[in-house]
Amino acid sequence: TLDRSSAASDVYKRQHQPSLAVESRPRLAHLIARPWAMGHGAKTMGDSDQGRGTRAIAARLLFVLGVAFVGVAIGGIHTEALALSMGLFLAAFALSYLPRSARPFGPKSSATLLVGVGIGLCAFTALTTLPLPARVVSTLAPANGDVWARALRGFGEDGPSWTTLSLDPTATRIEVLRGILYLLVFLTAHRFTQSQGGTELLERVVVGVALFMAVASILHPVVG
Repeated sequence: TLDRSSAASDVYKRQHQPSLAVESRPRLAHLIARPWAMGHGAKTMGDSDQGRGTRAIAARLLFVLGVAFVGVAIGGIHTEALALSMGLFLAAFALSYLPRSARPFGPKSSATLLVGVGIGLCAFTALTTLPLPARVVSTLAPANGDVWARALRGFGEDGPSWTTLSLDPTATRIEVLRGILYLLVFLTAHRFTQSQGGTELLERVVVGVALFMAVASILHPVVG
């Protein structure tokens, strides 16, 4: 009985072993080739995704740090804090819109309209700091031209021949810088909304900044 069972088992193996070998060859080749292919894919795609993820994290971190200074930079007169915030937001903006890291991005028409209006306002404000002949300033803004004409009267001299539409060009340039900062914040935040978790991050930033400003307002009279 044992000899018959052994012989039957040998016959079965001989009949089915070739088909099993034929079926196993492509599977074996696939299993061998798959890690190699995945390794190459991980090297090209993985590094890209990892680099993209690193840049995204860095952009978000810089954005949060920039927002931490916004209350001081925009609400106060500290130009140094404004410049620091500008640098942080500029770096976050650049990391968010890098060609290699940027995913397909389609801004909404309303966002495009807001950006266009913001750029226009910044450009118009910047134009008021450009030097113009005094006659041109007097024609465009008679009140400002009159102020410039009488600016040096206390020294017994006539007003400058070249003036600006703005009565304080330095302060106006700072306002232009603030306007550019607003645009960078909006564009970077709008970019975050297109990525996973970006909207939640912005919500937490808004709540956190509100709490921070509330605590700072309470402690400011106490600390001085």
